[in-house]
Amino acid sequence: KRDPGEPSNGFLFPYGRELNAILLSPPVELLIATAVVSSCTLLAIETLQFRLIYYRIEDIISIFFIMEYLVRWYTRNLVPAYLLKWEMVVDFLSFLPFLLQAEEMGETAFAGLTFLRLLRIVRLQRFVRDQESFQRLIGGVLPFNVRITDLGLQVTRIFSQIFTVLFVTSGLVYNAEVGANPNIENFFSAFYCTLITLTTTGYGDIVPVTIPGKIIISVSILIALALIPYQLSSLAEVLLQQDNNKRKITLMCLTCEEQSHLAVAVFCHKCGCRLKRSQNGPNDPTLGQDGPGTKAREDELF
Repeated sequence: KRDPGEPSNGFLFPYGRELNAILLSPPVELLIATAVVSSCTLLAIETLQFRLIYYRIEDIISIFFIMEYLVRWYTRNLVPAYLLKWEMVVDFLSFLPFLLQAEEMGETAFAGLTFLRLLRIVRLQRFVRDQESFQRLIGGVLPFNVRITDLGLQVTRIFSQIFTVLFVTSGLVYNAEVGANPNIENFFSAFYCTLITLTTTGYGDIVPVTIPGKIIISVSILIALALIPYQLSSLAEVLLQQDNNKRKITLMCLTCEEQSHLAVAVFCHKCGCRLKRSQNGPNDPTLGQDGPGTKAREDELF
């Protein structure tokens, strides 16, 4: 059986399998998530003019992401096509300002290309794309095993995607409005503006005044209108599936031996035979049914 994340042609380079296992281990997953959150927090705090602290820690985090990027490429046998995956492209863009020393290109953290660091928040979506990825992250946080349900994964996915949209939009709004809008002097003012706009509260005390700011807000509203209903519909499907699972009992049709039927079922969904409940209760594995074309007593039907 192939290991998680193993390339299709196997590990060709020395220690590729071991490095891949390290990258997928819960402690490393937790370290990456912590670095992402820390970097995004620093981006917001830096707009309050705490630059000395920001630059030192940001450089360390950027170096960590570059090393993780190169190791991940190495475990994929340095295949050039792997660099074109959207995850690798986003990662490269997120530390590109560090490589170009873009912090010297302007007076704020978002000057020049430094706004690309906002893309780091997208890395959090890797941890909620499936149960296995989320389970590894939770395994690095909690000292005991916790079974991740579909409902828990979907709820976490909704909150993470909403926060990602809010954070990226706020950073872009700040980049577009700072200096031109006296009401938006830092990231937190931009976040407040984005939040009341996307939630349609619209107090009107802070609004974008530049054309790029208005375009960014407009696009983010369209994204939210498409994203939130889609995720809520996925959540409803999970809830419905859980409800159906609770209503299912182990009931074997004696004709076709199909075992899974809803508690309200009258006919076998596979062969069409009429089902009836055993006198020993609904969980009796010896439940039977009347044959095709025969009439069952009403008190035996369910």
